[in-house]
Amino acid sequence: MRPLGEAADHVMCVVRGMGFDPSESSRLAQMRNILNKGFNKETDPNFEQACEALRDITLIDFAFDRLGHTVPPNVLRKKVQILVKDSCLPQDDPPETPGRDTQSELHVAATCQAAGILISLDEPDVIVEVNGTQYGLAVKRLKSLRQLRRRFCAAVDQIERSGRPGFVVLDMVLAANPENENLGFVVTDEGFCHIQSSRFDPFIKNNLQKFREWRAGREVRGVLVLDHLVGPVDAERKYGLRSWTEFTDLDPHNQRRRKEAMQFFREYQKGLPNLMK
Repeated sequence: MRPLGEAADHVMCVVRGMGFDPSESSRLAQMRNILNKGFNKETDPNFEQACEALRDITLIDFAFDRLGHTVPPNVLRKKVQILVKDSCLPQDDPPETPGRDTQSELHVAATCQAAGILISLDEPDVIVEVNGTQYGLAVKRLKSLRQLRRRFCAAVDQIERSGRPGFVVLDMVLAANPENENLGFVVTDEGFCHIQSSRFDPFIKNNLQKFREWRAGREVRGVLVLDHLVGPVDAERKYGLRSWTEFTDLDPHNQRRRKEAMQFFREYQKGLPNLMK
């Protein structure tokens, strides 16, 4: 992984290499400028923006590295044209956030590619192939838990229109943390796993039956839940990004489908370099 300043420069270089020139007021330009100044002091007036830049630039840089030589240039260019949109802070975004929504889709695709899974950027959002079977991944970035049913059902519809079985991917970064707070203390990997399990195990348990009802018998095999949390990672309070994922299958009584779903998830896990499982 590149140092953050270099990663931000690389992201801007890729974007400009595709023919786009984000203004200095764009989120990517703001993030590059902040990260190139450094932000280790929590008293820095731009600390909140710097933490968001750490998350977004890390995810985008990873996506560009993994997809730049895999996805056809014209396809990736269309995605990047959308990616550059939105505000520096997600809480300042309008209701529609095409930039960060696309960022989430590209990160999921990049994770699959890093795991050695064959991918293409097509409906529903990402198509993957595992052991000769194609699946459609519908990626939904939730801003609020109130959106859960509407967004989940939209993902189910997307998967059905794609004509293949699939998985719903829920990006919970903002929905699970509406104040967009950072993890303000140093925690071990074991401690981080405990914190995240206490946040997301109940979410899955409380909604599992709803997921099964909302898919209405259609070919949705499981739900993947993602989170990316910024916080200090060592005693010197250097900040970094930790990612979390949980998965549940939706066919507990069909052993073949359940086995296939878990096989996809195990492969997917291999692609995240900073994953806490």
